[in-house]
Amino acid sequence: MSQATTAPAAGTALAPVATVTPNTTPAGETNTANNTAYLNGAATSTNITINAPTTQLANVYTTVSATPQAVAAGSTVTVTVTQGNAGPSAAANVVETVQLLPGLTITTLPSGATYNTTTGLLTLPTIASQASGASTSYTIAFTAPANAGNNGQLLISASATTQTSETVVADNVASTVVTVTPTADVATFVSGPANASA
Repeated sequence: MSQATTAPAAGTALAPVATVTPNTTPAGETNTANNTAYLNGAATSTNITINAPTTQLANVYTTVSATPQAVAAGSTVTVTVTQGNAGPSAAANVVETVQLLPGLTITTLPSGATYNTTTGLLTLPTIASQASGASTSYTIAFTAPANAGNNGQLLISASATTQTSETVVADNVASTVVTVTPTADVATFVSGPANASA
């Protein structure tokens, strides 16, 4: 028979002992010396060493917002991206990316960031080690395109990754939508003779 148990905190003494009690009188059992067993057949109680976990666990996350969320084509859209680590351990090699439309005119680009005009992927500088509780915010600005497509709905998605194992991955992605309204220039004119007789 096997028995599973939750390991106690590091540094706690744990000495497994198994004891069986027969459903009979002591006189009815031939050998009571083997009714108690210790870890791995030891003759006496033996402590197990409880070590602290060695696996580092982080929880990187990201948020994204845009202002204004309804804008005319040709106007400026400002995007704020926040990336952080909720811990409990430091996060290694954190990479934050923002998916935009291809071919945008970027007017504000964070230092060290790159924007691929073909794919629309904006990659922010890698953070070699981000401490638990730390966060970084970035500001990106671009000119709202006239051809946003999808009825003017422009999706902006942010994603954060790390090489450190994570406790939660659901908060690694965030998105927001900007509605772009096409601009128009209607005109009218009047034609007729310059002179007319009554």
